[in-house]
Amino acid sequence: MYNAERWLRECLESVLAQTWMRLEVILVDDGSTDGSFGICKEYARRDRRVKVLHGPNRGVSKARQRAIESAQGSFIAFVDADDVVLPDMFETLYKGFSVTDNVLVTNAGLYRLDRKGRLRKMSRHRHPRHYVIRDVPGYAAASLSGETNHYLCTKLFRREVFDWVHFHNLRHDEDTLLGYELVKALRGSSWKIVDLPSLLYCYRDTPGSLCTSETQAQAPERLANLDRMYEDALANWPELCPLIDAQRLSSLTYFLTRCRHIPAWKKQWWPLYRPRLDAYPLRLGLRLLRGKQRRRFLRLKMIG
Repeated sequence: MYNAERWLRECLESVLAQTWMRLEVILVDDGSTDGSFGICKEYARRDRRVKVLHGPNRGVSKARQRAIESAQGSFIAFVDADDVVLPDMFETLYKGFSVTDNVLVTNAGLYRLDRKGRLRKMSRHRHPRHYVIRDVPGYAAASLSGETNHYLCTKLFRREVFDWVHFHNLRHDEDTLLGYELVKALRGSSWKIVDLPSLLYCYRDTPGSLCTSETQAQAPERLANLDRMYEDALANWPELCPLIDAQRLSSLTYFLTRCRHIPAWKKQWWPLYRPRLDAYPLRLGLRLLRGKQRRRFLRLKMIG
């Protein structure tokens, strides 16, 4: 956590109230300047399952990697400090490993916790009514197309995953890049990813949340990550290229649309990123995008 004092107690109470009691709860205070570290120490005194790590602010990727290196368990899950989890989240995710053989990751759906504390279903994510068992190529395609969510915090991983992939030193969008590197490392294996018919994670829709906030650096970093993925897929997994390219174009059109309404962003980023959109032929853009994303693309093309 970083300066999560306002929400941290509610988050920790939801984690410690899990129906699956055999938890090791590692709290990484990433250089907070508010009362977050004091709250962490308080909970460590109250519950022997809690362990606290403290250090300078280096970002969420470094914090997560540090926690993994400290963890003793056979399974790993992540929770952001301003979010909450439903009481049976970890037990339900764990039971998902018995659905079939060779399950590597189980994945749940998520709610949005609005500013009045109400749970709202995430309408932009499709959610299965039954267990969906995917092989690695199937999961890669489903994640990139939006058929399943790519968030780390909705998943339970076998610990071995983090012997094969490691977090990069990124401030934003590390979920996408880590997920791609995982499926690339396991392509051709017999491992399975299971989507559960349960909504278990609740991300808080607040200004400053890692999921909902956007800074000047966030969109360029996401586009750079997608560029890296595209170039790698072009050489190693060309079947994924159209799906990654659709993600690139969608992110680009969203970012340029934001730039039009924020003068400082437009001055800095428009000259750099508008030529990228111009390089997409109209027919290709219409083939890659759907719905609101397609309409954004058309509007941007029309203004020249």
